[in-house]
Amino acid sequence: MRKLKPTVSIILLVLFLISAVSGLVMFFMPHHPRPESVQTAGAVAQAVKDAARAEGRSVVFYIKNAHEYLSVIMAFTALLHIMLNWGSLKSYIIRR
Repeated sequence: MRKLKPTVSIILLVLFLISAVSGLVMFFMPHHPRPESVQTAGAVAQAVKDAARAEGRSVVFYIKNAHEYLSVIMAFTALLHIMLNWGSLKSYIIRR
């Protein structure tokens, strides 16, 4: 169990950062942009734009779906984090 704690904490941090960035992207991007209007860089981003254009969907659609699924995974990871650190949390609350 001791080796699992740091791994769960790092996974939780990474998921939080991804969720925060995707949430900011969704907040600042237009709600219904055309794929041509989305300014992205890199081969992966271009592939996503091309796939979105072929399916008639916007890149925001894919970001929104990723954000939602990763947020659910993050919630379960947070619960696991709390369960693994329950002793520390309980002693902290009692001492306060």
